[in-house]
Amino acid sequence: MNLLAENEKIKIVGEYEKTFLINKKDGSKILIGDFYGDPQVAIIDKKERFCVTGGYGLIIYYLSNPYEPYSYERQTLQWKEMFRDGEEAWVEDIKQIDDNIIEVKFDEMKNPLVINIITGEIQQ
Repeated sequence: MNLLAENEKIKIVGEYEKTFLINKKDGSKILIGDFYGDPQVAIIDKKERFCVTGGYGLIIYYLSNPYEPYSYERQTLQWKEMFRDGEEAWVEDIKQIDDNIIEVKFDEMKNPLVINIITGEIQQ
């Protein structure tokens, strides 16, 4: 397992193309992403409302009940997928720059994209 992000309560690990959220208190583990190639980076929201994992594209997973296990190409309010169709988009780095705003650096782009994780709005 590859540790991607961690705080006092939870950690995010990558394990052969899959990403898991692990509750440090009880050890429970849930699938929160599946990537072509291994997941490369992850962040946990400072307020623990969401986490974001990146590899081939992004998966924003909302940390709220019912904590559904991730399933490829399924529409749900539990997660949001971005940059995973068509053109290759390999994520190098993710930073949280405001409560609902992340900055994502892709390997083929000179400048990072700024994304609102609630609306999905992208700024360049």
